[in-house]
Amino acid sequence: DNDSAGKEGATKVLQLLPDALIIKLPEGVKDYCEYRKQYSASDFQALVKTVITENTLSYEEFCQVVDKWLLLPDKNVLKVIFASLISHYFTADPLWVFLVAPPSGTKTELITLLSALPIVYMMSDLTTKTLFSGLEGKRKASPSLMMRLPNSIITMKDFTTVLSMRAEDKSIILGQLREIYDGRYDKPFGTGEEVHWKGRITLIAGVTGIIDAQQAVLRVMGERFVMYRIIQPNDEEVAEKALSISGQEKEMRQELKTAMRKFFWGITIPKIGEITIPLEIIKSLSSLASFIVIARSGIIRNSYGLKEIELIPEPEAPARLAKQLGVGIKSLAVLMGKKEVGWEEYYLILRIALDTVPRTKISHLVALMNDDFGTKTSDVATKTGYSLSGAEMILEDLFALKLVGKTDWGQGTTPLWHLTEKCLGYLG
Repeated sequence: DNDSAGKEGATKVLQLLPDALIIKLPEGVKDYCEYRKQYSASDFQALVKTVITENTLSYEEFCQVVDKWLLLPDKNVLKVIFASLISHYFTADPLWVFLVAPPSGTKTELITLLSALPIVYMMSDLTTKTLFSGLEGKRKASPSLMMRLPNSIITMKDFTTVLSMRAEDKSIILGQLREIYDGRYDKPFGTGEEVHWKGRITLIAGVTGIIDAQQAVLRVMGERFVMYRIIQPNDEEVAEKALSISGQEKEMRQELKTAMRKFFWGITIPKIGEITIPLEIIKSLSSLASFIVIARSGIIRNSYGLKEIELIPEPEAPARLAKQLGVGIKSLAVLMGKKEVGWEEYYLILRIALDTVPRTKISHLVALMNDDFGTKTSDVATKTGYSLSGAEMILEDLFALKLVGKTDWGQGTTPLWHLTEKCLGYLG
């Protein structure tokens, strides 16, 4: 308002919320009631839009702020994060993302800056009682975190702590997350308490490459998340960048968070149905989803001796992953201000999908490409850096999944490995 009380109130708001947007009414208009008598609702909407436009950043401007403080040669990780954020506002299932990087691999800073958004809830630790609790209490607030977060984006800087838990606790948490993704959780507890939760949660978490060794996680949660492996810069450049900003960490985090808010404010998110995918890209996504669900399937081996294969589980159906990739590719289009998905968005979704497969499998599939006559196990081991026995075990898993074939000339001969027609068909 243009009266003294309004100006004083705006000053107090800015002191408490430095990044709040103040919409100033035209000169001569005392307050909003007077404004409505002289102007229409569309005039006010235009005024709001002008203020937002003047206080938002473009994607290029946001990247400039990131470059000022972080050494991030792989800018696509920013697009992946924003795609997950945007997916939360669609009516389809959200896009849950694990950002995979080594310790001190930038994932913590990227996830921390998301706390600038009011809808984001940052979580540092997770136990079996954090999300849902049967604890009886007289407190007004529920002891179950999820009962206080029916509609939120949850971030975890390091999901590796969950992976390192004992098997029983880890299984409970993963089971809870499965049902949270599906939007509903119902459980009676021995204390007499019952929890009934319905809501919408999007999860963005950091994790190290150890997740590739966690087949239990991939089996339980595999259908409900995708992964993105952040390309790491040169070690010496990382050290130089860290030294150059030493002592400015507080300023860095504040500027990055402000930039995050200003960029995200400027994104217009339409209804998911308003974004179209061309038929040729739909066909490519379908083939990609069919390949990924097979490639990321886990083979169960015994835990002793020669670790022989005990079970080849049926791969998941591709429908859920296909929907996830569809949500992801539409979110990327929205990020770039498009109403129709293009091949640029597809190629990033392709990378996300491939990153969701354990790196061991991808590296061995790549080692077999462009060899029409087959490749010896020893040559595959040399190309991938694995031991002979390690490479053979991974190739056997891929053979069990029918993505790799084997030509065996008989006892005492060296088998030759090759990609199957089925695998080549998926890869186009």
